[in-house]
Amino acid sequence: MPVKKSKPRHSTTLRRTTKYAETYRSKTVPLWFKKTLPQGASLLEEWLTNQEELELQIYAELEEDGVATELYPYYAALGRRCFIKCLNFSSETYAKERTSLRNEFVLRGLDPHEVDEVISIADYKCGLVKQILVTLQDIEDKLDDGTYGLAALKALIDALEAKLDDGTSGLDALKALIDDLEAKLDRMKSPMTFLSVIDDVIDLPAAATDTNLPDVVISGLPAGATLDKVLVFVIIRAIENTNAGGSNAIEGAQNIRIKKSTGAWGVDDIIAIPLTDNMWTVAASTREFGDAIGGDDAHDVKSEVDGNGTYNLRFEDANVDYDYLRLNDVQVLIKVWYH
Repeated sequence: MPVKKSKPRHSTTLRRTTKYAETYRSKTVPLWFKKTLPQGASLLEEWLTNQEELELQIYAELEEDGVATELYPYYAALGRRCFIKCLNFSSETYAKERTSLRNEFVLRGLDPHEVDEVISIADYKCGLVKQILVTLQDIEDKLDDGTYGLAALKALIDALEAKLDDGTSGLDALKALIDDLEAKLDRMKSPMTFLSVIDDVIDLPAAATDTNLPDVVISGLPAGATLDKVLVFVIIRAIENTNAGGSNAIEGAQNIRIKKSTGAWGVDDIIAIPLTDNMWTVAASTREFGDAIGGDDAHDVKSEVDGNGTYNLRFEDANVDYDYLRLNDVQVLIKVWYH
């Protein structure tokens, strides 16, 4: 009986492409892949990192124990499965799953000791990962805490912003206070005192005569300083009436004047200290304690004493009742307030 021959199969690339074209034209797979790619890539990277570190630790142990390299993949597979079981289960359930895995791989012919070592490595790595997860969960719980979490922190920040914006105690009020303090500091005056040398004897005559007092040198005032007030004082250790004919004193109102050494008397000088009639009355042929006199705010001389320099002082038309009213150990003091 003749054998029936089958028709030859005419399979070509074109026929196969046409036959299965519908499968690859489907939009389901490309759209699903596009949607899940970002999330999947992140998860895959984390999973691969854990698996790689676990495998490296397992391989190091196997190498140290002298296990054949062709068996490495089997032990690595055990480690991966044990690691996943540990993450998904706990307590007694995981213990049973771990025992089941151990028995499975021992029955496959792996060394029981190495199986136990691999399971121990997987357990340890799983414990580290679980600690991180617990810590992260604890952090998340704290961030969600109503008293200390992010919501509470935001409420605190909002409250602080409100306080900073407060018109009475906020930043604007603080700025106003600082500006006020700065203005007060600017108005604070720093004093400096300048003394002349001591003139041991100055005789005031009975005939009106201009009589000089010691000069005062002012130096050390800061550059750019503004002078707020300048007053002149005269200190006298003793006052003596050298005339035996009667009491002696200042005769009529007189003035002590001051000028710059570069100025001219009668043109640039101003009154520093006014003297009154019968001032310094001393009995005939008598010596008394001295005096200290000075100008007041009405005789502020800052218009003339306006900075560092030498200043001249004198009794203008000095005149007493009798020759002479003697002043012993006379010293002139100039006090400068500035800022």
